[in-house]
Amino acid sequence: MLEIYNEVITDLLNPSATNLQIREDIKRGCYVEDLSEQLIQNVPDAMRLMRTGAENRHVGETRLNRESSRSHSVFACTLERHSKSQETGVTNVLFSRLNLIDLAGSERIHGGEHGGSQATGKHFREACHINKSLTTLGRVIMELVEAQRSSSGAGRPPSSGGLGRPGSASAKPRHVPYRDSRLTFLLQDSLGGNAKTLMIANISPSSVSAQETLSTLQFMSRAKCIRNRATINLDARGDVVLLQREIVRLNNELDNLRKGYTEPAIQENKELREKLEE
Repeated sequence: MLEIYNEVITDLLNPSATNLQIREDIKRGCYVEDLSEQLIQNVPDAMRLMRTGAENRHVGETRLNRESSRSHSVFACTLERHSKSQETGVTNVLFSRLNLIDLAGSERIHGGEHGGSQATGKHFREACHINKSLTTLGRVIMELVEAQRSSSGAGRPPSSGGLGRPGSASAKPRHVPYRDSRLTFLLQDSLGGNAKTLMIANISPSSVSAQETLSTLQFMSRAKCIRNRATINLDARGDVVLLQREIVRLNNELDNLRKGYTEPAIQENKELREKLEE
């Protein structure tokens, strides 16, 4: 579990580990280097870790909020299901990564029906970083939507580099500014990759919050237009010898299919006939 406070990533389960860096890996995607990991077996274990992390998160009192979140928090949980084949001894692992993100709300320093938070000093800097990252998130979502609308495959999500316009192979690809913020860089797979994404917006029925409510609904309306393509993540694990035997078996089956054989016994009978004829 981590927080992004003033664009600095801190491990909420080990607050002394701060200024952590985001890395990219072909298999893991974007991840935070040196972030602490703990093995859990059930939901109560997960809730215990979330409560521990929440206690270490930055909060502060502003003119409009007694306990205002001053950072974004991300709780990342990797789920795995193991099934071992009795025939081959190979273990198939079905896995997925669950990201629970709590975004700090945008903050008006001046203006609005309430007169703004009037934040100064430390809280002013925090508000600037929060608003900047949320603005970047909005830009990323807008670019993803525009890229998908302009692409020839309407339901195909773009890569991190964006998609070109249809009808022109040399068209300049759209730039999706994932790297302009730690938040969007870390969550780029959730926003435009192999993921199913659910967003929950908090709005107020009060008339004095009408402008903020409208802005939030417009943001969610754009986000709803993004179309991701989730795929099954499956990995095979086991003894090296067993895996090599499984590869040989699968290659033999593939050769049989290419030759028109569907059962190994048929191939053996044909080979015996050929030897007898010789």
